[in-house]
Amino acid sequence: MLKLVPWHWIFALLAAPGLLVAMLMYRHLRDSDAKIAAVHTDTHDASPHSWSDAFRYCNIPLGIVGMLCWLTNLVVLGAMLPGYLTEYLHLGIEQMGFVLSAIGFGGALGALLMPALSDRLGRKPVMVLSVTGAFFFLALLARCDANLPKLFALSLHDAVFHLRADHAHRGPDQRGIGTGKADGDCIRLGGWHR
Repeated sequence: MLKLVPWHWIFALLAAPGLLVAMLMYRHLRDSDAKIAAVHTDTHDASPHSWSDAFRYCNIPLGIVGMLCWLTNLVVLGAMLPGYLTEYLHLGIEQMGFVLSAIGFGGALGALLMPALSDRLGRKPVMVLSVTGAFFFLALLARCDANLPKLFALSLHDAVFHLRADHAHRGPDQRGIGTGKADGDCIRLGGWHR
């Protein structure tokens, strides 16, 4: 795209769909009263609570620690990998872009694979597999030389296990709800302690 328009306009073009979604969400989503929402959900306690009440459940601190671990991997992949590839491994910009494209492919593949595995094997085994796989492939990626196919494969595999492991926890009871990654981690880890 840089050959067609200046880079400033690329940001404007790519921001348009996000702004459209934000506008639609603002117009159509309404903040429901807690008592009204409790009638339509399994939540029967709609009384006000302090935010610190959440820490009474052991899955919340565990989810926070898990989130820190997942974000560490995400930050390493998304923010530091381009500099590592160009400055340390001395790859060109096009080569770096090729390797980083594996993150998108891996995320898409993981979005298809992880929920299917979770349905067949269960949530906990798939999460353990995801954590182990992400750790393993990130460790291999850190020790990889400037071999493009190998860098691509390791980045792809790490992204399959890391970026889409959050899809593995969603079961039939959570279809149609928009949980964020932090909520998903708490739900996923919290299911282990019930």
